[in-house]
Amino acid sequence: MFNIRVGYPTEAEELEIMKLTTSPFDTKLSPILSGPDIMQLQDVVRRVPIADHVIRYAMKLARATRIHAKEPVPDFIRQWVSWAAGPRASQYLIIGAKAAGGAERTLLRVFRRHPRGGASGAPASRALQFRRGGRGSHERRGSSTS
Repeated sequence: MFNIRVGYPTEAEELEIMKLTTSPFDTKLSPILSGPDIMQLQDVVRRVPIADHVIRYAMKLARATRIHAKEPVPDFIRQWVSWAAGPRASQYLIIGAKAAGGAERTLLRVFRRHPRGGASGAPASRALQFRRGGRGSHERRGSSTS
């Protein structure tokens, strides 16, 4: 749904990557959220209210990429866009905005319902560390997201 730019790793991080991906190491993964937790989060995100003008704005952004549509399209879009965004693009812009706006509060609510934390007993702070770009995140220092 979102493009996450990952910058180059530091020398120490790259060394760790080389060691881990070229040897027969055995990693132990433990779930942070269960399937029902994820489904609950998805449901909560869809329930976040959104104003009609915001929905229309997301729709306009997607429609502005349709160079063969009847609506006027800026020249720079005609020059650089060859594959237009469909209705799903608008849907994901809206869902992404809802999730980004309330994900941390929602995640904390889900973790508070579980006495040991998430599915594996992981504390909420561990899951939030992932969201904020901490250890285990898909983002690297100095990178940007879009």
